Amino acid sequence: MLGCISWLHVNIERRKINLSYQFNGKDVLFDDLLEMKIILDVDRKRLKQIFLNLLSNPVKYNRDEGSIIISFDSFSESSKFSIKDTGKGLSEDNIKRLFESSRRRAW
Repeated sequence: MLGCISWLHVNIERRKINLSYQFNGKDVLFDDLLEMKIILDVDRKRLKQIFLNLLSNPVKYNRDEGSIIISFDSFSESSKFSIKDTGKGLSEDNIKRLFESSRRRAW
């Protein structure tokens, strides 16, 4: 995931988007995340693609000088990853069609 963030960093800087991180509800620095050891039993290639998709939209559709908060919560048997941003979001109609398997849509 950290590689995904690095790849998006150029656009984040260009658009002056504030990127912040939380772990278990507390603000942390990017360097703190690098030192954490979170073990996941997943397909790394697929997980990287998922993170890239989840992170690229908040950068692409956010407003200039907006913000993105990336949160991780670790539990004994599971983990939760979430992203909040200041983009305008999807319309109700687009939310209903979000998981339709068809061509890529222009939102």
